[in-house]
Amino acid sequence: MSRIIFFNTCNTYYQKDIFFKMHKTLERKGQKWELYDGEQYKDCNVAVVFGSTKKHTGKLWKIRNVSHKIKNDIDRSHNTIDIPKNKLVVLETPILGRQITEEHTHFRVGLDHFLPNLADFNWDTNDTRWKVLQKELDLEVKPWRETTNKKYVLLLCQNLSDASLLGLDMLQWIMATVKHLMKRTNRKIVIRNHPLSKVSVKEMFDSFYNMKQVEFSDNSLEKDFAGAHCSIAYTSGASIDSIMAGVPVITPSPYNFVYDISSHDLEQVETPKLGDRQELLNKLAYTQWSVEDIIEGKPLKHLGIK
Repeated sequence: MSRIIFFNTCNTYYQKDIFFKMHKTLERKGQKWELYDGEQYKDCNVAVVFGSTKKHTGKLWKIRNVSHKIKNDIDRSHNTIDIPKNKLVVLETPILGRQITEEHTHFRVGLDHFLPNLADFNWDTNDTRWKVLQKELDLEVKPWRETTNKKYVLLLCQNLSDASLLGLDMLQWIMATVKHLMKRTNRKIVIRNHPLSKVSVKEMFDSFYNMKQVEFSDNSLEKDFAGAHCSIAYTSGASIDSIMAGVPVITPSPYNFVYDISSHDLEQVETPKLGDRQELLNKLAYTQWSVEDIIEGKPLKHLGIK
C-alpha cells in the first residue's frame, strides 16, 4: 500500500513543519510513508493533505495558490468512492477552543472529508478524550441560557469563500434567512459578520438599513452570545461555541457539527431544541488532535491507518 503526505498542500511553514516532523516520526516507527513535494497529484492508496479544497475558477488565483491547485488535483484524481482502499486524510482548523491564528495547537483530522456526514472521524461517546481536551484548552460548558423577550436572534455569518459552505451563496442565504425570521419573530435580529471576512455584510445590504428589527455586530462572540436567545448558522464553527455558551442553534445543514442536537426549521425560532450537549462534545473530542498527537501519528491510528 502506497501512502503519501502531500507537503505542498500546506499554506504555512508552521503546517509544513508539522508534516515534516510527522513523516520523520512515522519513519522512525518503521512505517513506510513518502513526503511528496510535487505540485500535482501522485497516485497512492492513502493521501494526507492539509486543509480543504476551495473550488475557485480565477486563473490568477490558481497560479498563485499552489496548495489549493494540488488539492483540487487530488480531489479530482484520488477516488475514494469507487476504490474503497483509497483513503484521504484531511487536516483542518480545530472546532473546539478555536482561536484566530495560523499556528493552532490542535487540528481537526477526518477521513475522506472534514465535515460531519461526509467525513469519518471514528466518533466515540466515551468521555476520555473530552476530559483531556477540556483540560488542555480550558473549555467551559455553560448552562442553557434563560431567555427573555429582550434577547435577540443572532445570525452567524461565514467567509464567502468558506469551503464548508459547499457552494452555498452566503449573501443570498443571509438575505433569505432574515426575511423568513421577520415573519416568525418580533425579536431583534443581530447579524454578526465573520471576523476574517473581507466583505462587510452591512455594506452589502443597504436594504437592511431601514429595517428597525435588524442590527449588525462586530462585537466579540462572548458579548454577542450574552444577549442571544438563539443562534442561526449554516456550517459555521461558531455553532459549537454557541452551544457551549448555552445558546441553542438552528441550522438547516446536516454538515453542521451541532446538527444532531439542534433545531433545523426557522418555525422553531421561539422554542429551539435544547439537545444533549455532553454526548455530542464527547464525539467531537475524537475529531480534534494536538500537534504532538498528529506528529506521533495518533489520529492516523485512530482512523484505522496503520
